[in-house]
Amino acid sequence: MSDSVFELADVSYAYQNHLALDELSMRIRRGERVALLGANGSGKSTLLRLLDALYFPASGELKCPFGSAA
Repeated sequence: MSDSVFELADVSYAYQNHLALDELSMRIRRGERVALLGANGSGKSTLLRLLDALYFPASGELKCPFGSAA
């Protein structure tokens, strides 16, 4: 993970029976600007909580500067 700040590979997260993120894959590189846009309930806040290590993925892999969460 040389130039990447965050890498997500097939990350999924669900609240009880409601799927919030379904196999999301993306990479955010150092110096890159990213905008999260979407309707209410589309998973924006959930993604940010995963990136901030407040939540952990139910499946997939998340690599970030402070370690990996699987």
